[in-house]
Amino acid sequence: MPKIVFHLFGQSDLTKVQSKQQTILLQLHQSSMLVWLLIGKTEQILVPSSEDLQKEIVQYLPGNLTIFYQNLVKKLAKPICLLAIKKDKKPTTLQCFGDVHFQVLLYRNQKLSQLPMSPMGLSGEFMTGDTLLWGTSDFIKLTTQHIQLALHSNSWLELAKILGHDSSKIGGIVQYLSKTPPSFPKIPNLTKLRFNPQDIKYKLFDQTNYISKRQGTFSKKRRIALGIAFLFLLLLGGSLGLGYCKKMQFNQEKQEQQLAEAITYKLNQATSLQNLNPNRAKTLLNEAKQILEEYEQNTDQATQIKSLQEKLDEAYAQVARQHQVREPEIFYDLSLFRDGFSLSQMSLSEDDLVLLDQDNQVLALLNVESKAIKILAGKDLVFTDTTLASIPAWVFLASDSKIQIIDKQSGKQLQSFRLSKITIDQILGYSNNVYVLDKNLGQLWRFRGIKDSLAEPDAFFSQEQDLQEINDFAIDGSVWLLRADGGVEQYTMGLRDAYYPSFSLDVPLKNPQRIITDEDCKNLYILDQANNRIVVISKQGEYVGQYLWDKIQEIDTITVSENLGKILLGLDDKIYGIDLQK
Repeated sequence: MPKIVFHLFGQSDLTKVQSKQQTILLQLHQSSMLVWLLIGKTEQILVPSSEDLQKEIVQYLPGNLTIFYQNLVKKLAKPICLLAIKKDKKPTTLQCFGDVHFQVLLYRNQKLSQLPMSPMGLSGEFMTGDTLLWGTSDFIKLTTQHIQLALHSNSWLELAKILGHDSSKIGGIVQYLSKTPPSFPKIPNLTKLRFNPQDIKYKLFDQTNYISKRQGTFSKKRRIALGIAFLFLLLLGGSLGLGYCKKMQFNQEKQEQQLAEAITYKLNQATSLQNLNPNRAKTLLNEAKQILEEYEQNTDQATQIKSLQEKLDEAYAQVARQHQVREPEIFYDLSLFRDGFSLSQMSLSEDDLVLLDQDNQVLALLNVESKAIKILAGKDLVFTDTTLASIPAWVFLASDSKIQIIDKQSGKQLQSFRLSKITIDQILGYSNNVYVLDKNLGQLWRFRGIKDSLAEPDAFFSQEQDLQEINDFAIDGSVWLLRADGGVEQYTMGLRDAYYPSFSLDVPLKNPQRIITDEDCKNLYILDQANNRIVVISKQGEYVGQYLWDKIQEIDTITVSENLGKILLGLDDKIYGIDLQK
């Protein structure tokens, strides 16, 4: 088998090589191996040990770096290593000899990694395109980053400069090429010296073909024994790995069982206290949910705990009447109707849901039962500051003190008139009438529908009211006013029937934006975007429940249909539906 060994050489031969400018960098190529060695200096120098292999040694000295290399050799102080290279059909094996402590780098797939050294050296296998570098600790520490840049740029000249660093003492490169490198000019034969085996200090060897200084390969029996031992180690490792996996699975199941028992205990206690002590039941459920959340944060495996999460959500919804919505259904995807449709406002009357896109100035009508949809009006009637209201037959568009009446069937404008003294802060349709909230005059104006127009406005309140803190209003026969502080006022025939300043909520309402009800609704629905929820209150002022969704802060519009059993939320080009709990 071919074997190339470099030996330490004496002062006389150093002089010979120096005289021919061959001191610094030697390059060898054999088959598909390319080796560069940087030579250190004392009274010895690397030379080939076999005359037939001397023909493969060539010099590589860039012209403008010759003086640099000659000066460098005088600075290098320690003896250098011996390098042995073996190349056949099996992985390449390297042996380093000498009294220099090496660190080794491997450059593979454009990544530079440091290989771990053991007292026996290191093992490995070359792949096409691999580059192996070795040098002293100082050399590795100071030049790793520069070496990586040079390798990335394929600059052997830069590598030569780096390997010639004062801190190196010795450095080397082995590159595995896919093809034989080109030939180089030859140099005269050099004197052969015998090698002292006591100089061996470090060895680099592969996993299955370790080469000693006297024996090139293992015997057949030894190879068989090593193969059997290797197979035994594989089986042992597999058994240990399988046992470890089973142990981990057992621990996981045990932990889940303990967790399930703790959560189930609190869940059963809370259920039994649901009617007797709702606050205590709520506390127990919160504790159980916290235990479950901490467990879920510490594991990424699918577990049986998901069923417990559903039970907790259900129990908490019953006790606290807080319904956590994780992923509401998409009631209608408006992008299927019209690309770029951006929902701004909705108005529901019976089964007709009127949709307004202020940005694109489009008015559409959606039947909530059949999901049939059509365009009612465009830019000729819809403006970017339009406010929407509707009744069963008509749609009202208010803009800049102007009210338009649009017929739902034909989509035609029936009437348009401007209000000279009334300011339109809010507009709402009820029965055959339209109501306008005027904060400036402290009044709620009612316009009765007559034929294809509206009658003159009537004042709802007998005298002017302070409406500056009113955020929204709803009508079901009575008028419900929603205040910015979360309070709700009820008026009938212009007189206040009730006032509910709060509803005994764990978290008070924070500047709620909408209140929704009508003659078909049993409850009041209050949009509290600051707390990501919709709070449900009975018309007697009692807390009914609340729906929480983490995207409620982002919604653009809302309406409710108890007949349909849904809260409808508009966000961008989609209408989401949250099922009402009975």
